Amino acid sequence: ASHQLYRGMLFMLLLFAGLCTAAIAADARMKASMKASVARLERMFGSVAAPTDGEHHLRSMESALEQLAAKVVNGAEKPADSELDILQGIRKDMDKIIEDASADHAEDQSEVDRARDNLAACEDHITAIKDANATASEESSHAACRIEEQQLYIIKTGICDLYYAAASAVRAPSCMRTFPKNAKPDQLDKMLGCLGELKDWASPENISLSEKRAECNEATKQHHEQTEKCHHLQIEYEMAACIYHHELITTRSFYNTCRSSREAELEQVHAAVRVTEAGRKAEFTSASHIKCLLDVFDADPENKQQSYLRCSRETWSTSKFDIVYHDSLSASDLHSSPSHGMLRHRRNCASLVRTQASMASLQTQLQTQLTHTSTHLGEDGS
Repeated sequence: ASHQLYRGMLFMLLLFAGLCTAAIAADARMKASMKASVARLERMFGSVAAPTDGEHHLRSMESALEQLAAKVVNGAEKPADSELDILQGIRKDMDKIIEDASADHAEDQSEVDRARDNLAACEDHITAIKDANATASEESSHAACRIEEQQLYIIKTGICDLYYAAASAVRAPSCMRTFPKNAKPDQLDKMLGCLGELKDWASPENISLSEKRAECNEATKQHHEQTEKCHHLQIEYEMAACIYHHELITTRSFYNTCRSSREAELEQVHAAVRVTEAGRKAEFTSASHIKCLLDVFDADPENKQQSYLRCSRETWSTSKFDIVYHDSLSASDLHSSPSHGMLRHRRNCASLVRTQASMASLQTQLQTQLTHTSTHLGEDGS
């Protein structure tokens, strides 16, 4: 009886050593499962000292059970019923370890995805930047406006020059040179004849010059309106260039800082998770192997060897614990500069910004005054 008790104590010490080392190296949930096994052992044999080296954790138990299973298959050992009960408790602990491994895998994958999403969120900071293409479009609209303005100027100049030339070429009838200022009776017939000539000459000349003047005025008006339109477009374009340049410089610094810190975070998370991923796969493999070895003790005598050989040959896929890692996202190009036209007007940015601020302030003051006036009118009406 003392020999059986001694053999049982050695058996339990071997298992207990594996349990204690596993508890040191595993995570919180795994430790809880291991402690349950330790509690079972202590209820049976009392408090037993065990090694505290956590380097081998589950592997120590796996090795101990493999040696014991080999002895059972060879007939060198036959566990007592109380030992078999403890082994069944260990099976439940292995089930818990495998179950927790799935939960831990999901948590690690979420952490990796969160680090990727944090890096992607840096892109949100550049959405507020005025689109460079939109700014270039405004520059193009302004340039096209100036071309049309120049064309209208050429047309206006040609039409008005014709009017000026026609007006300069007007020559009164020759009788006007001798037209009497104070006509004498003998000059009246000649004077009336000259007036007839004047009438015949003045009417068509008046119509012709009036038409040419109207054409010159219309061409001048069109050119003036086009000039005003281009001036307005130029202000919009220069303001857009200033805003784009300011936002580009400000956001570029913030964006680079954001990416730098979150790329470092992504690398740190990947490094940490790769360690836990490898450990989880090793724990899953060991726990699965331990469960397989426990089947050896439950098998019928004629099937124990076959069960043991199956455990020796079995491989357990850990692909379900593969973490999907994410490459660092490509950085957005924030190094593009405004066009040469935009650069020409950048010197006006401070003035334009001050003008815009003044106009915004004036608009606010007017709105406040209107609200104040409306309120008083409403009170007077009541």
